Amino acid sequence: MAKKAVWLDQVIERIEGGRHVAKVYSRIRVTDHMSAQDEKLIAEPSNFRGLVIRCIFFMCFISQPIHSEILLVVDEEIELFLEYLVNLIKDSLGYRQKINVYVSTDQTLNAMATASGDIVVNAGAILHIKDYTELIAILAHEVGHIAGHHMTKFLTVSKDMARSSLITSVLGAGAAVLTKNPAPLAAGVFAGQSMFMGQLLAKLRQIESMADTKVIEAMIKLGWFSVFHGIVGLYRKLGDHVAICNPYLSTHPMSQVRAAKFIELAEKHGKTAVSSKVKNLLERIKEKFEVMKIKLESLLFPPRDTIARYKSPAEPAQGYALAIALMRSNKYAAAIPCIGDVIAHAGEPVKPSILTPISIPHCSEIKLMCLFNLHRYQELIETFHAVQDRTRNNEVYRDITMIYALAVANYASSKKEKLSAIKALKKVLTRHPEDVWVLNMLGRLFSDIGREDHASLYAAKTAMLTGDKETAKIHAQRASSSKDRGITSQAADILSQVSDE
Repeated sequence: MAKKAVWLDQVIERIEGGRHVAKVYSRIRVTDHMSAQDEKLIAEPSNFRGLVIRCIFFMCFISQPIHSEILLVVDEEIELFLEYLVNLIKDSLGYRQKINVYVSTDQTLNAMATASGDIVVNAGAILHIKDYTELIAILAHEVGHIAGHHMTKFLTVSKDMARSSLITSVLGAGAAVLTKNPAPLAAGVFAGQSMFMGQLLAKLRQIESMADTKVIEAMIKLGWFSVFHGIVGLYRKLGDHVAICNPYLSTHPMSQVRAAKFIELAEKHGKTAVSSKVKNLLERIKEKFEVMKIKLESLLFPPRDTIARYKSPAEPAQGYALAIALMRSNKYAAAIPCIGDVIAHAGEPVKPSILTPISIPHCSEIKLMCLFNLHRYQELIETFHAVQDRTRNNEVYRDITMIYALAVANYASSKKEKLSAIKALKKVLTRHPEDVWVLNMLGRLFSDIGREDHASLYAAKTAMLTGDKETAKIHAQRASSSKDRGITSQAADILSQVSDE
């Protein structure tokens, strides 16, 4: 599978540039997620078949073509929450591969499953829905596409459809040659294309129905029967915005028909007993969703609106949003005590988890970014360690670790602190092994403490991920002279990959 472009580079550009780093938006090319086979399938000439092959990537709630660049919100807390829900759904369906979830800044009510099995959720799919049940419905539908391997199946079937269309066009061309009349050719081409588009749309509608079936299967296995009501509300909402009324010209089954099916399921399972464990889980999901919704609003909406709305926060989530808005307005000194109040109110959860409504590590990210922009680096470093000490499960969080590592690399001279940053970044790397920024920073820190063999290895890994094989080869050769067998082994693997490609 092709490596994806690393989008966290812009985090550092904004921090080092001295500008506010409220939250970083960056770009990711969805094509970089695709397998070589799928990339070949869409790399068709600019003809009718090529056009149709591109059209088939508008699956599910897709609003953008697969080749476009999508502006993302980079926020670990929101990503972890969405991935937590996706993991529960995919596990219930027996799908074992990892599914990454990204949040686009697009504020339309939309989401999509990519060809490689990742999900991009528009911000509008969180901001413009009624409650958590509608979010689960959206995610479950996308997981249904991925678990059902619908994209691969559709690409295979589309080849056969295109072949039939081509045969019809060729027969028309043959008739035109025999009769010396261009009419059969025009009729054959038109008929072939019409047949192809009709079959294509019918297949898309079938795939959408198959994804709905996967949603039903997952919700029943999880015991999340209340989500059926959310699905009904979601499809009614989508139906209000549908411009195509002809069911045969739509890529999706009619929303009214889909809603009716889930109304029946909601009534059927409405009286089904639900365990206290499931009730408790859904209540926690509901609470976390409400916080994440307010947080996303504060990241995307004008800061002055959020400040005016939550000037006197009545609950921690509103204080969280206010602190983010103050930071986005460059009011760093005011944001620090604001987020401090939120953290103090949150207290110390008995069992901190992804569903903890107010996450101390993620709230602390706001404080760390403010401290960085105020050039209070020592206080930043101390705050990071205090957060880590409070984290009972010894978890390392990507976003606060990145800010901490940058402060250490630029402003801490202690070798002990640099080793601490290296240790934290390595933990982040276990969850994000293709994160170019983390690899770069590891190389920089190892170089600072005189471990050039390690620095060369991470430089080689970075170059491989960014497609610069010549640079990767140079750095891997340097790393191969290390006395550390682990370094030489990894360097040899990189050199092998370079020579194979």
